[in-house]
Amino acid sequence: MQPVKLVFLGDYCNSSNRLIETGPKLSQFLGEADAVLLDLEAPVIEIGNFRPEIKVGPNLSQPPAAIATCRTWGVTHYSLANNHIMDFGAEGLAATISELKGFTYFGAGMSAEEAYRPVFIDSPQGRIGLLAFAEAQFGVCDPDTQSFAGFAWFTHPKARRAVIETRKQCNYLIVQVHAGLEFVTLPLPEIRQRYREFVDLGADLVVGHHPHVFQGSEVYRNKWIHYSLGNFILDMMMSNPNASGAILSVTIDQQGLSSELHPLEHAHDKVEIAPLESQFVKSYQD
Repeated sequence: MQPVKLVFLGDYCNSSNRLIETGPKLSQFLGEADAVLLDLEAPVIEIGNFRPEIKVGPNLSQPPAAIATCRTWGVTHYSLANNHIMDFGAEGLAATISELKGFTYFGAGMSAEEAYRPVFIDSPQGRIGLLAFAEAQFGVCDPDTQSFAGFAWFTHPKARRAVIETRKQCNYLIVQVHAGLEFVTLPLPEIRQRYREFVDLGADLVVGHHPHVFQGSEVYRNKWIHYSLGNFILDMMMSNPNASGAILSVTIDQQGLSSELHPLEHAHDKVEIAPLESQFVKSYQD
């Protein structure tokens, strides 16, 4: 049977709709993937038509053209579980979902039932289940109020039940989580405990993002946990020397599920797989 290839991308927000080029190596990774999954870090709206919510921190958004760019990269699945997806309220989330027609989204919704609902990829290697959660920052869904819009909360009992129930419905389960301290290169102990618990409950792979930098990876009970992919593209951080990111390539074949990180480098308006001889990769490997 043909192996299944998935590519996971980290945080994405292109608020200025910059023309961002992918280098040849990255383009090859994306072109060869059966599915490309991206963390959509901000709602997709026409600015001026929606009122920002009152909150601590910035209110991020991106224009519909930013999603058109994602289509050129072959993005098929959008994780909406993050601390900015509700920056323009339920109306902003509804507009984002409307812009994603024809594509698959998960991790947030107009009700708790929708936010915690899994999605599936049916492949020659079996059924792949996908869930997405985030830590309880601004925009978290109230699971006890079914009509409340927002994202799924990773420490709520409903998240644990979702992992258990979804595992029964698929051959492989991948859980994405948006959590952790920004610009800190190691995960908090409580984050490690929670991600390991997802493996205990049935996850075959845990993929983290939100800190805007790499964090560590580990094998726990023969399953990979990648604590942070960092940034894929956040246009406001393209020139930030403290920010970093990677893509995660996942292969499922007759031997099971395997994954490999590929560090990225950003230069002006271009993103590419970092060359092996670069200092960036050497520092990561060290």
